Amino acid sequence: MTKRRFDDRLNFKISEGSTLFELAFSFALIFILIGVFGLYSSKILLAAREAVLKSELSNLRLSCEVYRIRNGASPGDLGSVCQNQSYFVMIERRDKDGALVDPFGNKYVYSPKDCRIRSGTVKYAGW
Repeated sequence: MTKRRFDDRLNFKISEGSTLFELAFSFALIFILIGVFGLYSSKILLAAREAVLKSELSNLRLSCEVYRIRNGASPGDLGSVCQNQSYFVMIERRDKDGALVDPFGNKYVYSPKDCRIRSGTVKYAGW
């Protein structure tokens, strides 16, 4: 008895080229995977920006309170809170005028009268 090769037992036919259908199927599969990854990554990016916004708002509010306790008055603007290293805020994002911006690119809204800070992004203004 002679030994058969593995290819002979399964009757494989190895084609030398791919058909147009196989090529179209491969491209469609690749585009579907890219689309799913794009949707999933945008949701993750949004969640990360929301977490950064929540953290920055908390730190800004705490720093404003510490500034008010130490100096007896609210800071004139948010920049004065961020310039001092003894406070809790290290935000580097600023617009062309030098105002602090949130992770979505909008200015923080600050009321010096009552030391209220909120995001300039409409969806997150109530945070």
